[in-house]
Amino acid sequence: MTLRLDNCVLRGVIRNDVPNTIDGWLQMSSAAPQPPILLSLVGNLPGRLAGQSLLLSPPTAPHDTWPLPVTPSRLHRQQIGVFSRCTFRTTPQNSCSFAWHGPNGLVRLDSSNCQLLNNPGDTETTSLTELQLDCLLESDSDSLSPPFPRIPIPSVSQLPDPDQLVSDQQAWLFLQPLLARLARAAVSFHMCPHVSSRTALQQLIHDVLPQLHSDSYIPGQLRLRSFTSAENCSVCQQEFRDWLPPAPVSRPEKPRNPLKQPFPVSGSGSHIWNSGSGSTSMVGW
Repeated sequence: MTLRLDNCVLRGVIRNDVPNTIDGWLQMSSAAPQPPILLSLVGNLPGRLAGQSLLLSPPTAPHDTWPLPVTPSRLHRQQIGVFSRCTFRTTPQNSCSFAWHGPNGLVRLDSSNCQLLNNPGDTETTSLTELQLDCLLESDSDSLSPPFPRIPIPSVSQLPDPDQLVSDQQAWLFLQPLLARLARAAVSFHMCPHVSSRTALQQLIHDVLPQLHSDSYIPGQLRLRSFTSAENCSVCQQEFRDWLPPAPVSRPEKPRNPLKQPFPVSGSGSHIWNSGSGSTSMVGW
């Protein structure tokens, strides 16, 4: 069953400025200020939309004529998962349709007032990102409420051997439903910009799924678990090392040569030390 948000979203931003990642936020309509829905999806917008940002604006009708929709009670605030499809139609008020597979299953949003932004840093986007900061910054529970349904994790035997797949497009046909299934089980897997669909499928099969099956399940304590391909990406690891500030250089004290150090000689008035050159001199200590 598809969850429709057509009359529930006042405004928002959907970004694809990083390859393999679609993120953003959706401000839901409600009588009282509510935290926005956060998007953290795997995928890329299709065609000319790739690398772009979609700005969802409030309807142009007067405020008193807006419908007052109710936010779906079981819509999770953290929408992890995988992108499904997106269309953009150029009209007097540009319209778009955006869908993804997340914790609530298939979710679809149709907006009749949408704008395509070439630059995510445009001033219009900035003005609409001024949300209720008290809602954004308020403490959130460790466990997601309502709890995720208990969805069984697919076994490795149910998936194909990635090495036998002929292309990344074929790997994506297996990767997309797998990510959708994991999202229903409160498991997110983020693809870095440098990984292919085949490599991501290999990491899921060989690293992530065995770890998920080894974890014990405690009723009522199911929490969001996140994994990323960046952990095994040499490019991401190098970028992280380059981003880190240089470590302070520790310069140890130069070891002293006993032959070069003055040493006191018995006597209270004058002292003699060996300069290390074989000569002896007297100074006042």
